[in-house]
Amino acid sequence: MKKINFVIFILAILVLAGAGCYGTTPASTPGTNVPAANVPAANNIAPTNENILPPSVNVNQPDEESPKTAAVLLENFSFSPPSVMIAAGGEVTWTNRDSVDHTVTGENWGSELFGKDQSFTKKFETPGVYPYHCAPHPNMTGRVVVE
Repeated sequence: MKKINFVIFILAILVLAGAGCYGTTPASTPGTNVPAANVPAANNIAPTNENILPPSVNVNQPDEESPKTAAVLLENFSFSPPSVMIAAGGEVTWTNRDSVDHTVTGENWGSELFGKDQSFTKKFETPGVYPYHCAPHPNMTGRVVVE
């Protein structure tokens, strides 16, 4: 019985010792100077990825022209999306999907109250930022950016 316990004890130690070595890289023998796997040598040049853009390139703003039209939904007492970008001379159309009446009201421009499934369209000729809100629900805000 003592022999069986001793053998089980030795096997447990070997299993634990083997588990402790799992996933580690073997140490190199002194004088062999073997580099670790997947680590480039100091004189090697790492491969480049042409898909990585330099920090100066803004991937969120393509070099293409801004669209001539944009659509905004009024739903759940908010403008969606809250901000749109269009080219000068372009139009934005707001469509009400709420069951209550809303307006689109900017500085010196805006709509009358309009109901569910009705729309309001405005043309923007001059570049700039045009904030707007809903007159009966001033917490509803948005903006049009005209380039």
